Amino acid sequence: MAHYNLYDTLRVDRHADSQSLAREIDERIERQDFSNPGGLDELQIARQILGDSGKKAEYDSRIADEFGEEVNIAALRQIAAGESNQQSQFPNPPGAGQQGAYPQGGQPGYQQPQYSGPQGFSQAPQGQYGQQPQQFQQGYQPQGQFDSHQQGYAQQPQQFQQGQFAGQPGQPQQQGPGAKEKFAAATAGLKKTTGEKTAKLRGEFKKSSKSAIIATAVFTLVACLLVWGVVAGIGHFTSGERKAENVAKELLKTENQGEMKDWVRKYSLDSTKEDNLNLIDNRDVSTPSDLFDTGAPGVQRVDNSSAFMGAVLAGESRSDLDVEERQFFEAAEEGNLYFVSISSNDGEGEVVGGMMLGIVDGDAKLIAVGEASDFN
Repeated sequence: MAHYNLYDTLRVDRHADSQSLAREIDERIERQDFSNPGGLDELQIARQILGDSGKKAEYDSRIADEFGEEVNIAALRQIAAGESNQQSQFPNPPGAGQQGAYPQGGQPGYQQPQYSGPQGFSQAPQGQYGQQPQQFQQGYQPQGQFDSHQQGYAQQPQQFQQGQFAGQPGQPQQQGPGAKEKFAAATAGLKKTTGEKTAKLRGEFKKSSKSAIIATAVFTLVACLLVWGVVAGIGHFTSGERKAENVAKELLKTENQGEMKDWVRKYSLDSTKEDNLNLIDNRDVSTPSDLFDTGAPGVQRVDNSSAFMGAVLAGESRSDLDVEERQFFEAAEEGNLYFVSISSNDGEGEVVGGMMLGIVDGDAKLIAVGEASDFN
């Protein structure tokens, strides 16, 4: 029986005591680190279970029983709501019960809930998130892989969940009818298109330093996102998202073609630098306004695109990749690929383009940049 393993999804030590786990989760909430698959809601319910020695003991016992009743989201809610004999010395995380505990830099309008009852992961029926996050390819899954509940997360990856917790005060509601189907169709088309292009360029890929897989995957992904729109959560940034945003803003501050090229040379991966420089030369652009074909380009949002890209890369062999190309795959596996949407009116208007960046060795590296038409 495959149980929902909070230790794996949060990457915390299962052997730590409840006080230590409570403190660690409290610190994540306090610094608004919602990079785990279930975001804030998962931290809340984990805090109630792992931060209470009695509930933790019950949870540990149940997930250790391979043949017992499955521990899924519904079961986590039940455990979180249960009364234990020994209460944690840390009964509430920072700001619990206070109105607007995380209004700035966090999720706009969000009211920190009371911890009197279980908080589900997005307050959704079991099955919407009640599956283990999907890893991208059997045979090269990162450490701490999740064992079997994969299908659900393939339908709604992290980038489309965080911030979309329907039913919580101040939160934007779940996307309207058809959003899940739209994503599934887009993913299917993305994989098909990428597969066809990759097959045609396989020979070139093997004899060139330029990665055909990376190029076709990224450009098809970005085109898809620009066509039907990203639906990621808004309002809080992880450290990776901030790094990606800062690099993007540096480009928008450049004032001439020379500065733009210096930016490309500084931040591009070696395998994508030539393409990005050629884009500037071929279009003869002199300013970011020229590049994005709008008078006042600005960063609209930053979306974690790792899970989406993982669906594209699944099944691709890495045997012929060089070191940098392997880093790209690893960035996808580790949740470190970001798409920065650039829009008109200083980030308040229509999306006119964007850029894909990956966090490699702690730094944001440019993979692709351009206006919407450049990715078609």
